[in-house]
Amino acid sequence: MISKRIVLIADRIKDHCNATLNMNNLEVVADSYFNPLYEALNKISSQVIHYETLEDFSNNIISHYNDVVLSIWSGTGSRNRRILVPAICEANNIAYVGGDSYLQAICQDKDLSKNFAAKYGIKSPYGVLLFGMDDLYKLKNLNYPAIVKPNFEGGSIGIFNCNVVKNYDEACEFAPQLLKSYNPILAEDYVEGEEISFCLSGNIKETTLFEVIRQYIEGKKYFKTEIMGAEYKKISDIEQKWDNVTKLTNSDDKNRILNFYHHLGKADLIRVDGRINSSGFYLLELSTDVGLSTVSTMTQAYESCGYAYEEMLAQIINNAILSWEYQNANK
Repeated sequence: MISKRIVLIADRIKDHCNATLNMNNLEVVADSYFNPLYEALNKISSQVIHYETLEDFSNNIISHYNDVVLSIWSGTGSRNRRILVPAICEANNIAYVGGDSYLQAICQDKDLSKNFAAKYGIKSPYGVLLFGMDDLYKLKNLNYPAIVKPNFEGGSIGIFNCNVVKNYDEACEFAPQLLKSYNPILAEDYVEGEEISFCLSGNIKETTLFEVIRQYIEGKKYFKTEIMGAEYKKISDIEQKWDNVTKLTNSDDKNRILNFYHHLGKADLIRVDGRINSSGFYLLELSTDVGLSTVSTMTQAYESCGYAYEEMLAQIINNAILSWEYQNANK
């Protein structure tokens, strides 16, 4: 059980079945995510209070000084949206789950997060930022195939199979389409290999979870042109296949990721997504806004360690409460 009431902040949508390249609401919470989560939280806390907007939460914040906030709120459009909930909570001395505003800002920016991780010896593919048509010449510097995607989005927003381009001409044709809806965009070398996620969770004192999950696409585990885009994650109803490859993970990669995690401050939980091949691990994305649905990668990591869904949520929230007691700016 959780010692505090849980404030769940989640904007909602029925489903993402009609998702398109230019839709920016793919992180808004679908019923298939929200309903099981809400039910599970009610099993581990005396009360769960749900707000669909930050305005509603802010208007009632005086009632929640002794509660813990779990936000799966997305918002749309603003590059700052991920920092809002932790900033509001920290300003009001309220415990919350997940990375602080500093870490959320880094992870929201794909290009910045790659440079940040590089300081800890974590490799990533070469990439260039495009802010407009005048930057298309930068695409000549890529090794093809390449992938062109929004720099500030997550949750497969603006990432479909068509984002993989075979050559410079294709890149020059596709990039302007993406720039109509997202700015800047990131174009980077495509990295072939196995799609893996380092899943970590813990508190200020210890790392309580370190598991490595490998994803499959249509039965394949090694990808040369495929990506885990919206068609697979948001639209398809095909069951996603995965396995736990922690025991197969190179000790150097493990140590680098752990060292990185230990220097992040208030992270609580994080997913380090990338590709691994004969040249090692390459970071593609950092996620502190980790999905906690019944089929999310983090849930797969906990499930492979024998945790029931409610047990996972309880440990993550209790870890966040413990970390908050040590890292509260208003302490």
